Amino acid sequence: MSSDSKRMYSVLESVFIRGILAFVLFPFAVIAANAAEELNPLQPLLEKFDNGYINWKSGEYVANVSAPVPAEYRGKSVNQAMGKELALRVSRALADSVFLQIVADTRVDAKHRLSQLIKDDAEIKLAGNIRGKELFQKKWVTRDNKLWLEASYRISMRGVDGVISNIYNEAIKARPVSQPTPTKVPAGTSGDTSNTETVVYIDARGTGLQPALFPLIMDQSGTPLFDPAGAGKSYASENGTLEYVVAKPGQSLSSFSMGWLIRTSYAEESSPVRKRKKRKPMKATEAEGLLKSNIIVGKEDAERMRQAQASGELSAHPRIIVITDGTVGGTEGKLATPDRSLVLLSEEKYQPAARYNAGPTKE
Repeated sequence: MSSDSKRMYSVLESVFIRGILAFVLFPFAVIAANAAEELNPLQPLLEKFDNGYINWKSGEYVANVSAPVPAEYRGKSVNQAMGKELALRVSRALADSVFLQIVADTRVDAKHRLSQLIKDDAEIKLAGNIRGKELFQKKWVTRDNKLWLEASYRISMRGVDGVISNIYNEAIKARPVSQPTPTKVPAGTSGDTSNTETVVYIDARGTGLQPALFPLIMDQSGTPLFDPAGAGKSYASENGTLEYVVAKPGQSLSSFSMGWLIRTSYAEESSPVRKRKKRKPMKATEAEGLLKSNIIVGKEDAERMRQAQASGELSAHPRIIVITDGTVGGTEGKLATPDRSLVLLSEEKYQPAARYNAGPTKE
């Protein structure tokens, strides 16, 4: 056998073995992915808009836009490289219009959207750090024999230039910081903070809760238990405020290792069983405020939370993760699927967006 024949045989053998391995291992990969989803069924809450969404877990605005690659510019023919650059420019302008809408519509607290606190479009762009948008995904596709760009941009709510930092001062003017009432440390408590819980899960399914940047957690008398604005501008902008996730309605949360668990009341569900020492099952009763963003907790559970903070069992500024059923603003949030485009561009009042409205994609 000649050296060329041996080389060709070796290549074919390698390709054949890889094909067999891929065929054998693929079902295991699918099983592993499904198992991972079952172990962590809480997915990001995505508040969808026509051409973008807010990821309320990661604290990000996302805009998905499409733009054609032109063959001409100002009456002159351009090559494909220049056409792609022009399409990128158009996509950035389209993303700006998407972000302007989404940022303006963001709930700041239970009474105000951002556009009610900052009315000028230029100021909203600054507040949302729209100029700092990042292109994190792009794809060139062919539709009706014409090349198009599909692009996804994102902006973080966090950081020194994020919306949390930029809106903080206006937010506390509209709704001053609420400081929880100090609670006396229970007798016999050492005050040791070595086992302090830093995460609180709130099961708000069934309450109609709407996500916001600075909501309040209160007892049934309206007395605040926790205010994310109370941590201060620097802490809130660096760490974010509340995180919102999605679980299926009626889904059991018993498989989670949660330090604190606040649950809503369900007539058809029994109270959760205490299986771990650190598990503190609590019940919320409703979502409060004009925009349904404040969380109301029952009297007994509210007192338990106060005592835990006073004794050091619960930190003063814990990470709050709110579990919802995905219903936001009349549209349903989705269980996020990694690396999948969730929102398509649709016609908008902004004229360029309408002009470059995306049609069905043909790969």
